[in-house]
Amino acid sequence: MTAPAAAARAAAGPRTQMPTAARGEVPRARAQPGSGEDRGLWVPPEEQWVERTRSRRAGDGYSWLQAVYWVVAAGVYRPRRAHGPGELGETTIDLARVLTEFSPCRPGMKQLVRRLGLARRTVAYHLGMLRETGLLAYEVRGTRVSGGPPQASEFMWTIPPVFDSAMGIRTVGEGPGRRPVGCAEESREELGRLGRRVTRRRRRRRAGRGRSRTGTPRRCRSTAIPAAAGAAGARVAPARCTPMEAGRLGTSRPGRSSGPPEKKLPGDTALTASAAMSKPPRPARRRRSGRRLAGTARRYQLARQLIGSVDWLRRCDVPRIAWVIREVADAGWDAEEVRAWLSIGGEPQRIRRPSGLLATALRGATQLAPTPAARRACVDHWHASEETRRRHRIRSVRAERERHEGDWQLPENPRLRARLNQVRHQVEADAHHQLHAEPGTLGTSNGSDPSPHPQEDAAEQTRARQALMAAIAGQPR
Repeated sequence: MTAPAAAARAAAGPRTQMPTAARGEVPRARAQPGSGEDRGLWVPPEEQWVERTRSRRAGDGYSWLQAVYWVVAAGVYRPRRAHGPGELGETTIDLARVLTEFSPCRPGMKQLVRRLGLARRTVAYHLGMLRETGLLAYEVRGTRVSGGPPQASEFMWTIPPVFDSAMGIRTVGEGPGRRPVGCAEESREELGRLGRRVTRRRRRRRAGRGRSRTGTPRRCRSTAIPAAAGAAGARVAPARCTPMEAGRLGTSRPGRSSGPPEKKLPGDTALTASAAMSKPPRPARRRRSGRRLAGTARRYQLARQLIGSVDWLRRCDVPRIAWVIREVADAGWDAEEVRAWLSIGGEPQRIRRPSGLLATALRGATQLAPTPAARRACVDHWHASEETRRRHRIRSVRAERERHEGDWQLPENPRLRARLNQVRHQVEADAHHQLHAEPGTLGTSNGSDPSPHPQEDAAEQTRARQALMAAIAGQPR
């Protein structure tokens, strides 16, 4: 071993001896000295994104799983946290196989938990381990917005540089988009072994299969004889099934074993063999009419309802709101009653801290409205005020529409209205003077009244309206 490699191994800390791999487990391969794996593989959080990762994009799930199997078997991962799993293993491989079924790789946490049958924290730990080994990189980070659906994170399958250097894979290009163009001859056999391991079908063993909670086989439970068999005071032994043991000389007939004859049954009761072998009837369970939530669950339920119905609580955290409303929730208030109580003070104009405003508004509410009748009266008053507000809003919208679509009305300013009336009278006087000043429009020589033409009257009215509008447009408002 060279001096730099020995110094790197000493800096990485003592390495425990891996036990021999059992059947079905991933064998631990020894890291190759001088390739960088013996220093420990760990990717910092700022390099776990597609834009900053040193890994390259995997072309398909097959090649990515080859890299996953190699990293797990090599044992080059060195976690930097003091909690959670300390190394990659079978759970990591199961998670990676599930991730290859998504295209694009955007799995939801609930779906991964359901598919793997693991705890949410365990799945989160192994996703973080895949990112810290350079096998996954963020494309889009998931978000959680209060009041809206959570957005899942989108990942990219990546292959770390330590795998390329260990396998002698040659690449062209730069960044995550570089492509492999060849590999070393001595690593082809290892790549083929990894490929066979990827295509091998895996089975997940279930813990406790075929056993009851007490540890006995499910098919060998003893069957109790009903109490009617011991009515005569005799002692009746419970029926037992024949244990299935290997190496017995005798064999039993196939089918269900028969009970004792009737003449050998204790007492004078006429108990047949079928009745002796039958199980006692199980009492019917009483179905609950309704489910009552506990105190903490009721607070969280009411908090979620308020966050979804009150506008200024949209971005609040459910635990904080549940702690604020703990008194009214324990007193039996529902979301409608809380909203009715909040409407008494009116809509807030400026909100700095919604949880503080909610705590101030609900202070003393349980003392002022201690009974359901008082809370019901508050709800009725709230509904009546909402109906009145709705009708006022309808009337205001209708009046606004009529004001815009109807005839033009004089402004409410008295000075502007007097000025407009003066301009209107002046325009009408000028129009009347021009009408009588034209020849042929005055009365005849016999002194009879003039009879104006309809077309000339319409033209004069049009000119008068245009002059009036021009005068209105030129006045300051």
